[in-house]
Amino acid sequence: MLLRFVILFAGIILLVSEPVLAEGILDQIGWRDSIRKDPTPVILIGIIIVSIFFLAYRAWLDTREKIEKRKIRLEEEELSRKEFVRRRRETGLNEREVDLLLSMLKKKKVSKIHAVFESVELFETCVDREIRDLTLRRTLPEKRKEKGMTIMSLREKLGYCNLASNISLVSTRNITLGQTGSVYGKSAKVPGRMVLMINRAEIIESGPFTFKLNYDPQIEETCNFLSGEKVSFSFAREGDARYRAFLTVLGSRSTGTIELQHSSSLKRSQSRHEFRFETPISVTGKLFKKPIMSDDTETAEGEPFVIKTCTISGGGLSFVHDRSLGADDLLKINFDILETSFTDISLKIICALTYDEELKVFIYHAQFVDIENATRERIVKKVFEVARRQEFGDDFVVDDEDDELDDGIYIVN
Repeated sequence: MLLRFVILFAGIILLVSEPVLAEGILDQIGWRDSIRKDPTPVILIGIIIVSIFFLAYRAWLDTREKIEKRKIRLEEEELSRKEFVRRRRETGLNEREVDLLLSMLKKKKVSKIHAVFESVELFETCVDREIRDLTLRRTLPEKRKEKGMTIMSLREKLGYCNLASNISLVSTRNITLGQTGSVYGKSAKVPGRMVLMINRAEIIESGPFTFKLNYDPQIEETCNFLSGEKVSFSFAREGDARYRAFLTVLGSRSTGTIELQHSSSLKRSQSRHEFRFETPISVTGKLFKKPIMSDDTETAEGEPFVIKTCTISGGGLSFVHDRSLGADDLLKINFDILETSFTDISLKIICALTYDEELKVFIYHAQFVDIENATRERIVKKVFEVARRQEFGDDFVVDDEDDELDDGIYIVN
């Protein structure tokens, strides 16, 4: 079709460029007198032809662009597939585990499937979807148990059972056995209010669908929770922060055992140094792809690296980037917070929290290394100052008395 339009357009140009030939054709078809009286139809025909040619050209360009995008997407998916196969061999996944993992990723429409080996958040999101589907389909107990055991095996082989303290919990399935905490339930006197019901309870068992808490009924008051009742489990994770998990009771016994449904509804509370705040600061520096000693960065040549938006705390940064980075990659960065400059700060990549399919970026968590306490304190103070100014306005002034507000726990949704 495009070729026809090109030939037609070339014919028009030929008619215009050859007046004698054009006049002969006009005489033969009897249009000369009509054009002399009213040239409007010819002008309209010319406009229509040019418009059709332009639209056809645009359609060709759009088709070509879609083909190029599809080609790039297929290449990325092929690279991701090869990386998935490599990581599968490293982790020792069997055929049943691979089939289930690929099925869960397909349901979430994940194109870069290898990201599941780097993102606990992606994995737990897929698991939540799978378990919800099993529940809605009312799967047979035997089939449900089989899939549950496969999910547990996957979590163990991917390293998502016992997460490092610098990686935030995503689900109650990530809580280690032996974790202690307090249970809060609905108040009988004040509707809608949660009160302390059990001061100390311990996780004694955790499966793919449920987990169990145990408490001493001789010390604590016996709690007979009803099935379907909403409670929360508050606990402090060593080296991380305090969490509160919002849960549904499946059953309880007078012997001091409570069975609860797993949940990804967690609220994390952070101490002062780990208080994180999203700020539009510009971070520049150099990236060193291989782990090297901090003293060697003075002579090593790094690649220029720019971070446009990040979440910063006294412990490090969380940021998004379209480049795939590896654990232990080191950056030497410089940034400004409220006209205060921080230079030559060492930052080590800890992990990729997730991969955003829509934006095509990785979300990384990185930790400050070899940082002086005084520098860390300056960062913390500036982070709180940014938070205060955004809440109270740019005219808000921080004085010495305000430092007392920095102590304690801050809730981060």
